[in-house]
Amino acid sequence: MYVKSLRELSIFAFAFHYRELHEGADFSQFPLYTRELILQWLFDHDTGLLLESQPPGSSRPRYQHTWREDVDTVDEQHRKAAIDTYFLNTNLFLGISRLEVVSSEILCDELLSALSKQCANIKSISFDHCKNFSDEGMSALALSGKLDRLESVEIVSCDGYSGRSLDKIQSQSLSSVILRFLRIEWASFVRMLDGNQQIEVLDLQSSSFNGGVDELREIPFILEDNLVSLVLPKTSRRLEPFIQALCIHSPQIKRLDLTSASLERGLIELVEHCPEIVDLQLTFCHRLLSGSQSEIYNLPPRLTTLSLAGLPVTTDTMGRIVHCCPDLVDLNICGVPAAMQDPDFLKLIAERLGGQLKRLNMNHMPVLSDELLAPVGRHCQTLEDLRLAGSPHLTGSSLLNFFTRRGSRLNRLTLYCAKFERHVLEAAVTHCAALARVDLVHLGAVDDDLCQLLASQRSSTLKKVGLTACRNVTDAGVVALATNCNLTSINLSGMNGITNKSVLCIARCCPTARNVYLSGCSRITADAITYLKDQCIGRVFVSHRNPSANNCNLINVFNHDIGHFVTVNSETGIY
Repeated sequence: MYVKSLRELSIFAFAFHYRELHEGADFSQFPLYTRELILQWLFDHDTGLLLESQPPGSSRPRYQHTWREDVDTVDEQHRKAAIDTYFLNTNLFLGISRLEVVSSEILCDELLSALSKQCANIKSISFDHCKNFSDEGMSALALSGKLDRLESVEIVSCDGYSGRSLDKIQSQSLSSVILRFLRIEWASFVRMLDGNQQIEVLDLQSSSFNGGVDELREIPFILEDNLVSLVLPKTSRRLEPFIQALCIHSPQIKRLDLTSASLERGLIELVEHCPEIVDLQLTFCHRLLSGSQSEIYNLPPRLTTLSLAGLPVTTDTMGRIVHCCPDLVDLNICGVPAAMQDPDFLKLIAERLGGQLKRLNMNHMPVLSDELLAPVGRHCQTLEDLRLAGSPHLTGSSLLNFFTRRGSRLNRLTLYCAKFERHVLEAAVTHCAALARVDLVHLGAVDDDLCQLLASQRSSTLKKVGLTACRNVTDAGVVALATNCNLTSINLSGMNGITNKSVLCIARCCPTARNVYLSGCSRITADAITYLKDQCIGRVFVSHRNPSANNCNLINVFNHDIGHFVTVNSETGIY
């Protein structure tokens, strides 16, 4: 249970009465840290401001912060009224140097323009799922000179942003650029790189480019030796030219994510010219193994993190990989067929790496058995993260000794194994003293008693818990976890037995929660969710979609493969 500090309670009291107080408040007299807290609270709870704002001439009644009915969208008039009322005529932005905004309805171009007139030189920007701002707002910040000392920028899933303003960012301090799930203008992106050649970290996960896209090899050509971490965007282009450019211009690179890349050759060149690589992601790089597996035999020798997820790697190939990368501590073999078919595959990994392996991802192995898993439980002594989602035949018997004798360092455990036995779960809860995250999906052995045991044994360490579709858990189990643990993420999807009591307890006892998943919990109401959002200190993401049917033949059903509810067409089965 988290107890709000006096400072946090004061911010809450001020923010809840912000509408009455802001006109007479001189924010310049407030310490910078206090103004940062107030501004962050307003961004994180902006739905209340939008609902309370009345456009000129409107007779729409005001809403109260607490127990209001939330809305998904707010029209532009109310957004403008909220900005005019609460932001434009104050000096709240004075001296602000960091912006971290998630899922905000109120963040828009007009607000960014107002911010550019008051704030100090901004050092860090992070906009995540903010759909109402565009390149115009970012241009206003850049042209005002407030981004001249920018150190990091992160923009994720912001539909209105196309990256046309990227070339206006010119900062000698910029070292990290994260642009995920975006559609980016290629020409502007390249000009941004040209103007900020000191960038060290570039993350383009699941983004794509439009315009006249030239070869991705321009990235290492421009950034050269400064580039140390690169996550490539979605692309159908062959990447052999990119690998060649990387080897020539950025030999000091340490992290490279090639997920789903179209690549048949180039790993041998990486070994020869980029010996500093310690993190390599080859997830779904199927072309590497389209012929012989000789290309993957040789990997950078200093690798500590490697993902081979979805690749048909043989036991012989795995043996050669382990031999040339003796320092591996983080291994992702999610969905690798040989792990489910050849007893020597996991045995080889466990015997060679068991004394040092910290993270092992074995998700999506539907025919994995306890016998095949036994070497992991017997030899892996330093595991901190173990993931076993999608193995319905596992009972956990082969991991019992691991949990009781060698699991003291385990801090994350993921299990989607319907037959997992109760006494093995109890052993994990009781003896794994470092557990900070536990995800248990569709386990019949999980009930209120196990939740209470988990709450009592791991009250000081547990931060994230998932009980998706564990239908034997009721309000009593959730309340035990919420009152004993300072939870920041709670997944209760598919649990029909819980009610508003669970949500209200989370709101009161876990105000630092950032993610709460309640899809399929049909007994939970909108009022309880609104109360939860109001009581949490920061922005809390709440997913609450109930199974339903309508005239469009769409229904929400529980997908056992991914452990979440999805929308499915009842006639075609497509979701």
